[in-house]
This record gives sequence, structure tokens and C-alpha cells, in this order.
Amino acid sequence: MRGLLADANLEGQLAYIRRIHAELGLSSLLNELGVVLATFQDVHFSRDVDDRTLWNDCQKLGWVLLTDNRNHDGNDSLEAVLRDSWQAGRLPVLTLANKRRFDRDAEYAQQAAIELAELLFGLTNQEFCEVPRIYVPR
Repeated sequence: MRGLLADANLEGQLAYIRRIHAELGLSSLLNELGVVLATFQDVHFSRDVDDRTLWNDCQKLGWVLLTDNRNHDGNDSLEAVLRDSWQAGRLPVLTLANKRRFDRDAEYAQQAAIELAELLFGLTNQEFCEVPRIYVPR
């Protein structure tokens, strides 16, 4: 696993997560494990990539996708992809449970950032790969 790839609409939230991780000393631990927190721009992904291509590329390249609310319509929606392509042992999608609350509630944002770090630590040991999607915070 390379790390966490924030969906195009979560770049600002990823910056906040990075700051929280730095304040709590989690950044250095993630760095030691080689876990990167990246944006689409960092990894040269198109902002308008369809969900199926995005999910397949994340699986192939070892990125855990952090998303908010990708569409649920059509055969290439993230929900459809998880239903027809996900298998145990693959990297799950991490979904920010409440983006609006994350943006407005510092305590909630800190809880989400800590849980993301815990999930990333576990995923480096192939934990949490038995479900297709994990909502954060849980």
C-alpha cells in the first residue's frame, strides 16, 4: 500500500488531516511506514476520472481512496464497482462520513484524522481488507 489518495473534492480536508497528523505526531509514524497522503494532482490523476477507472487504478497502484460522496448512479458508479468488483483482500474505500461536520467541528475532524491514521496503520499490515468500504469516523 502506498498511502491515502484523497478524492478531488477532499483536497482541503486532506490538508487539514495532514495538519492534525503533524500536531499529534502521527505524520512521522506514517512516514516511517512509507505511507503517503496524496491528492489527485500529486499522483497525476484527472479530476474527472470515472469511478470504475479510479477504483481500478487505486487497487493496481496501491492507493486507499478517501472519498466523500461519489455518485451512486450507473454501472461505473463507485457503489456499482464495489458491488461487482470488490473481493476480500483488496483495499477498502474510506469514506468521510460527514464532510460538512468535518469542516465545522474541530473535535470531529480530529477524531476522523486519528481514525484514518489507525486504519492506515492497520492496512499496512493487511488489516481491514475484509470490507469494501469503511466510514470515518466509525
